[in-house]
Amino acid sequence: MTWLGRTEPAGAPAAVFTAAELALLDHTSPAPRPDQLRDFAFYLTAVARLGGYLARRHDPPPGTTVLSRGFSRLADLGFEAAPQRTRTTCG
Repeated sequence: MTWLGRTEPAGAPAAVFTAAELALLDHTSPAPRPDQLRDFAFYLTAVARLGGYLARRHDPPPGTTVLSRGFSRLADLGFEAAPQRTRTTCG
């Protein structure tokens, strides 16, 4: 992901993220500027922010550690947002 984010930042996010992940990232990330595109770099930065990346102007691009933490948190958010299933028992 780190390499892909650095070589293809303008790529399509749907090639990597599912629709549910994109919806969660849209919900958790701050509102983009009007001139900002929601490309792969936008969503990769949103995942990195979940992992603790501050995304300041002079910060280096996010690395593997912060992206790993961000994907872990994204999975947690997806689990929390999933509807709870009721348990059925026989007998």
